[in-house]
Amino acid sequence: IYGAFNFNFHSADFNKLRDIPNCCPQFENGSGTGLNIGALYEVPLSKQLLLGFRFGYMTLDGELTNTESTLVIVNRRLASGEFTHTMIGKFSNIGIEPYFSYQLFNYFFLGVGLRFGANLTATYNQKEEITKPASVGTFADSLGNDTYSRTRNVRSGDIPDAVSPINHLIFRANYDLPLNKDRSMLLSPEMAFYVSLNEFVKETSWKVGTLSLGLSIKYSPKSFQKKIEEFKEDIIIDTIHIASENVKSEEIVIGKQLKRTIVKETDGKIETTD
Repeated sequence: IYGAFNFNFHSADFNKLRDIPNCCPQFENGSGTGLNIGALYEVPLSKQLLLGFRFGYMTLDGELTNTESTLVIVNRRLASGEFTHTMIGKFSNIGIEPYFSYQLFNYFFLGVGLRFGANLTATYNQKEEITKPASVGTFADSLGNDTYSRTRNVRSGDIPDAVSPINHLIFRANYDLPLNKDRSMLLSPEMAFYVSLNEFVKETSWKVGTLSLGLSIKYSPKSFQKKIEEFKEDIIIDTIHIASENVKSEEIVIGKQLKRTIVKETDGKIETTD
């Protein structure tokens, strides 16, 4: 399983969403945060190369802003001021990530992959709010009359023309730390960057790149490879000579036969010696 915190970087090139009133000159960039959680499965292709798959939930929220000069009403008179156009996009999706991961050294891995995400939600909140003066002043209407409000064009709802699937190119680095002696449980700090491959909303160039910082916990079962069995027979003849000055004849006596079995077991072999 894995979990991460997202730092989302939004880029765009539009002034309003389709059929939603907004007088912003242009939305261009913004930022936000989100979550990235799910499950993963990795298969070793060689000693250094892994093929992996992730399936998870991801949020890519962010806020776009643009500040514009205007005339506001302060104490029943027109005065110079500023107001800020705000567009908050909330995007969530579930997706699958196939990837390759290469062990560069020790247990440090670099990976590259793709994410294909299907939208669960794509909503917006927008408003225009006076930000200068900070605490006084209201909007004037087209005739110069006081609207008695510091906000306007307040809208929210589903984003029209939201694109699905949302695709990303992924670059990831992680380091596997053992949690036990046989390395069957691993804790892996990781950092990933998601590069958006398509816009989130049609004809807006609205894309979201993400820096994701997190941890994954992995279970890596030991392989149960059948051990090679090897049998040996080792015959040792131990002859004892007893010398004496008063030898009248030479005599050979057969001693007692002893049999012993020695078994040595290693990771890949069982060796039995009789």
